[in-house]
Amino acid sequence: MKNRLIVALDTDDGEKIDRLSGTLIDTVRWFKMGFQAFSALSMEAFPRFERNGHNVFVDLKFHDIPNTVARDVGMMTKHGAHMINMHASGGFEMMQAARESAENAAAESSIPMPILLGVTVLTSIDEDGFQQNFGSERGLTKQVVYLTQLAQEAGLSGVVASPLEIESIRKACGDDFVIVTPGIRPAWASAGDQRRITTPAEAIRRGADYIVVGRPIIEAEDPLEAAEMILEEMKGADIIGEGKKYSHVQTPNLDALASESVRFTRAFGEGQPTLQIRRGNFTGMRSFPWRYNFDRRGHWHHAPGWHKIPPEQDTIAEVLLERGYLTALIADTYHMFKPTMNFSRGFAHFDFIRGQESDNWHSGDPKLIEAQLREHVREPINWQRHAGLVNYLLSQRHRQSEDDYSCARVFHAAADWLQDNHTVGPFFLWVDSFDPHEPWDPPKSYADLYFSDYSGKDFITPGGANEGDGPMEDELRRIEALYLGEVTFVDKWVGVLLDKIEQLNIRDETLIVLMSDHGTQLRDHGSFGKGPSKLHPFNTQLNLMVRHPEGPNDKDIFAFVQNHDLMPTLLNLLDIPCGWTDGEDMWQLVTQEKASLRERIITGWAGFVTGNARGRVSVRDDHWNFCTSVGYSDENGDELFDIRNDPEETVNLASDHPTVVSERRRDVEALIGQPLPGHFIEVCDPGQAPMTQWLQKKLAEM
Repeated sequence: MKNRLIVALDTDDGEKIDRLSGTLIDTVRWFKMGFQAFSALSMEAFPRFERNGHNVFVDLKFHDIPNTVARDVGMMTKHGAHMINMHASGGFEMMQAARESAENAAAESSIPMPILLGVTVLTSIDEDGFQQNFGSERGLTKQVVYLTQLAQEAGLSGVVASPLEIESIRKACGDDFVIVTPGIRPAWASAGDQRRITTPAEAIRRGADYIVVGRPIIEAEDPLEAAEMILEEMKGADIIGEGKKYSHVQTPNLDALASESVRFTRAFGEGQPTLQIRRGNFTGMRSFPWRYNFDRRGHWHHAPGWHKIPPEQDTIAEVLLERGYLTALIADTYHMFKPTMNFSRGFAHFDFIRGQESDNWHSGDPKLIEAQLREHVREPINWQRHAGLVNYLLSQRHRQSEDDYSCARVFHAAADWLQDNHTVGPFFLWVDSFDPHEPWDPPKSYADLYFSDYSGKDFITPGGANEGDGPMEDELRRIEALYLGEVTFVDKWVGVLLDKIEQLNIRDETLIVLMSDHGTQLRDHGSFGKGPSKLHPFNTQLNLMVRHPEGPNDKDIFAFVQNHDLMPTLLNLLDIPCGWTDGEDMWQLVTQEKASLRERIITGWAGFVTGNARGRVSVRDDHWNFCTSVGYSDENGDELFDIRNDPEETVNLASDHPTVVSERRRDVEALIGQPLPGHFIEVCDPGQAPMTQWLQKKLAEM
């Protein structure tokens, strides 16, 4: 992150500049020099900063006839400037001449080409000021985009632009065009004379490549502390995901783990949702297409692929157990332990933490939890509608403190297991936390971190808010806060396990993997939830990071990977031959033995149906996301999204690109081995949880 923070030296005090450079020598890589700093140091600035390993951004906003600007930019290039800006309003010829001059100067001096930036509209100008001063009919944002495209056509590397225009610029000019964003003010700093501003985390979330911060650092009592606070904000945003929505969520333990890990930034599910993912994780084999018709009597939640691990498929636990590893499974993902399931195969130790969602654990008179239920549903209570929530609340009646929540119990058990078993030799511990998953039921203080000005009901199952007239805006915000609070709560308990690894002094000999099974909609495309009708990254993408004790650390892998690549990767890292899986060793991407594992990925998401298996499938590559129905005919089922120009995947272009649609349909047909929509032998029945069956009858009396 220090490579993306630019400190603006808005002072003509040479001694102060020297002090700042020395103070921030190990913390900041970039310094921006405007007219004030140049009046103090002139060209002496370049060797002084170079000695400290700093890069110089020459912020003189050149704006003159093409020959003059070309001469000045060439001179700054020869002196060693790493970044130079000029007003894009100077026109195409001026910017093109500057770029050619910089290229020639860099070649003559055998030095790297500097980053050349066009300045669009100053961040001190808002929409009213823009109209008052320029009177353009375009409007401020359109003017910024126009100047940005002009700069790109002239061959500049990027632009300087307000954080509020980043998304428009990305859409117009793509991901490779550099955006340097001033107007950055952390929450603890005043806005000053800036108008179009945002926080460091928000700028990174929106997609800025660099952010510029001046006064909040150079005028701080402790500039080093101020810089570190800003870097921490940026770091958190980056770990959650560059340009993603929820960079502000507090996840310090996951942040720390990610900073030491290889992060697979384009990991997606192969078969989803819950059990389908775990089958792929455990076996390295695809769970989609759906091809088995096992007996599932007594099981509930009958979706295609939601069944036991096929007997002919070896699990990673079985392979490791045979080779002398002590294997352990600690989980509250109750689906793994239902009747007819066999996900504990190969585990010498397994601990089933009870009570999640519709786990049939604690029964009781529903009136025992009536007071709690009223906190989470509309009144008068529709008891039968909320049978599943009644089931959950009966199982959670024992909670007295944070330690009693399911997530806490899982990670406590995992830490205790490590304490007792870390000395016995090689071990394989699989910790499977159902949270953060509905019900979004963290301790109240965690949800209050994200929306505290609220006195209404906590709809821990979002669908509960749809009763009556539907949810109000503050209710929607609180539902979102419940999820975010649960994420922060999970992070706390992940930290307990990571701390135990540290305390036991096994960190340098332990491989740590963190992986999710799917995402969820937090008002994405207007709703909460997940399912086969929304095969977009907010549902299908996975968090996946691997911390190897020998590194590398803090590295991003951008190639596509999928969850069934996990088993062969882990076995190959342990020097155990694994040539029988559908998945591939994704560590080859880390060692650069391969640039990619596959050009396109296919994800099948099961529908919850009665009868033959059905659902939807996504084919994703660098340009397109194609989605279609499988197992049933749907004339309007084809969807095609242009990821490059529509990253939110909201506009269906299937009718505009019939050739692409045909190619992607053939990809699906090749995988399922039959023409679309296909017919699958797996049959799903409407199995109900035994507790829910009983509750439905009991609640009908209330």
